Amino acid sequence: MTGAATIAAAAGDAYVAHDETAGVWTIGTSRIEVAFGLDRGDQWQVRRLTSRDTAADWPIIAAADTSFTLAGNPMTLSTAGTGFVFEGVLGETVANGVALHVTYRKPDLGARVRRTYFVVPGSRIVETWLRVEALVNRPVELGDIVVWRGSVAPGTLQWLNGLRGDNADSRNDEAFTRKRQDLTVGEKLVIGSDRRSSEREVPVAIVDGSQTTGAQLVVGSLWSGAWQMTFRRQQAQMVVSIGHPGTTTTVGVGQPFESPHAMVGIVAGAVTNVGAGLREFIMTGLRGGRPFLPLVTYNTWFSYGVRIDQESMAKEIERSRDLGVELFVVDAGWYPTPGAVNAADFEAGLGGWRPDAGRFPDGLRPLRDLAHAYGIKFGLWVEPERLNISMLGTEDAPDASWLATSNGQRGSTTTAQICLGTRAGRDWLLKRLTALVDEVRPDYLKWDNNFWINCDAPGHDHGARDGSFAHVRGLYDVLDALRVRYPDLLVENVSGGGNRLDFGWLRYSDSAWMDDRTAPSSHVRHNLEGLSTFFPPAYLLAFTPDSGSEPLSSGNDAALYLRSRAAGAFGLTFRSESLSDDAAAAVRDAIGLYKGVRGVLANADAILLGSPVDPADHSQWDAVEELDSSTGDAVIFAFRGESAPSRTTLRPRGLVADALYEVASADAGRLWSGSGADLMRDGIEVDDSPVSRAHVLTVLTIRQPPSTPE
Repeated sequence: MTGAATIAAAAGDAYVAHDETAGVWTIGTSRIEVAFGLDRGDQWQVRRLTSRDTAADWPIIAAADTSFTLAGNPMTLSTAGTGFVFEGVLGETVANGVALHVTYRKPDLGARVRRTYFVVPGSRIVETWLRVEALVNRPVELGDIVVWRGSVAPGTLQWLNGLRGDNADSRNDEAFTRKRQDLTVGEKLVIGSDRRSSEREVPVAIVDGSQTTGAQLVVGSLWSGAWQMTFRRQQAQMVVSIGHPGTTTTVGVGQPFESPHAMVGIVAGAVTNVGAGLREFIMTGLRGGRPFLPLVTYNTWFSYGVRIDQESMAKEIERSRDLGVELFVVDAGWYPTPGAVNAADFEAGLGGWRPDAGRFPDGLRPLRDLAHAYGIKFGLWVEPERLNISMLGTEDAPDASWLATSNGQRGSTTTAQICLGTRAGRDWLLKRLTALVDEVRPDYLKWDNNFWINCDAPGHDHGARDGSFAHVRGLYDVLDALRVRYPDLLVENVSGGGNRLDFGWLRYSDSAWMDDRTAPSSHVRHNLEGLSTFFPPAYLLAFTPDSGSEPLSSGNDAALYLRSRAAGAFGLTFRSESLSDDAAAAVRDAIGLYKGVRGVLANADAILLGSPVDPADHSQWDAVEELDSSTGDAVIFAFRGESAPSRTTLRPRGLVADALYEVASADAGRLWSGSGADLMRDGIEVDDSPVSRAHVLTVLTIRQPPSTPE
């Protein structure tokens, strides 16, 4: 921001400014600034991306940063050859931050298009989207939206695979694996999804410019359905675009359309800084200041399946209290007639919104009250977007006309998806959900989604090519309404595992189940180490079972199994009555350890110390540091592969150089004290322990650096 600029809106260090002489508008914070202007044809262009952390620009070619079709014709925000009339630019102080709006009108179609940029104080990320409205009683066809585009300096691309199905063979597992690629001139990379957001790739990517600009360009889609990012190398530039090709919608009068949101930002330093660089955007921009509360969570699914009843759950709640559990979640099967095939058959009876009177004669409320009497929060599983077809015609069922179809088919012979792009279906679902929550009063909803089709059903409140968009927008409307009605209700995001891990769902949820493949431990760590590139570890949930290849009661390293899940939101799933005394003691110890370090973990970002774990390679150590940058405190989780060397050196990052730290081991006690600078330079030597191959180290400040005299 130059001295000639006039502030048009401000909130904390976030601002919108206008330099009338230079014809430049800017939006930014003390960490980032993005500048815009009009060319001679009144085309709105992005002119500059500046990291104020490094005082350097990320080279970008001045050009339109969005495009779309109106009535089938390709458009940018310009008056040259488009029929658009430029209406103006506005800076506005809004909830949590500031917004910059630029508006064009198209008289021949009776349409108005508004481009919005939004930033919150302290953020390195700018969020952006389009809003289109019909001004006359004539629908406007909108399609092929590119929410953000930039021709930028190239760098190594880095991204994450999505869940990639439910392949239990971890040797061939590509879930949440970090990927990298350098594009040659003329080469193109396309990532995305045509269904749920993270089925193929997670919708965030990095252009690594650490060798040229000293920073990382971060781009992403804030959307839980179909999306696409394209990277095309052209000589000394790379064209990056985030959009929704193939989607066409009709905008009617009085029904303005808001596009999916995209984000672009610059994080100084190495790729390992990206998680911390996203924090303010996540916490303030997406979550409105709502903190993460990673609770020790017990879930019934992997140990009980649908074979649950009031008596068994009451006993498990009591035993969970004795172990130190803080949240007890009754998973699928509480409704009538599940388990027709086996204990995992939760689809039988799916869509029943009342507890099974035979197994829960007093309903679910007494279980909630019992949990509360023991000081434990109570959670309940739901899969609101789907039902078993056998439920149709019952008093619990939606109208069959609200169900999603693709080419006339429901996509399954046994279950069906409720199209939330249809207002009647959406209103019905919200009514059912609120009735359930009002009756049971859970503290936590586990919101599952195990089936998806892109609806093109005629007669719905969408067209043939925007059913996916309409469903996701309807989902967000329901979640918005729940948040307003139940502001303290915690929500878990799960979608057949992590098929909807994205920043759109992060806005509404407080934890995210990563993967139904909850073992072995190395696989769980692989997922967390990949996903914590972008997501706070306190958001990422995994469960410890007492079965399979790593049983707590008869395995050779219970502490390893438990601590592998404790680097995120810590989950447990077993029949506690079947635990051996030693296993129960190991669980209590792990819970005590977790509660002891949670003050750091709840506000921490992850820094990978080395390479992510390869579940098939047992010859290496893997380690992740979780750093609370507000205090300078850290917790390091380090795991030795079965055939790895017995000693390794861990070099923490991000510590306060002049602060005095004390390093302690969960098993060996106090190890060392010294300055942050010494620790980061010399590292911490870790010797394998007879207790466990899993090591947890606390790196806590015992004296802050002296304050600078005024």
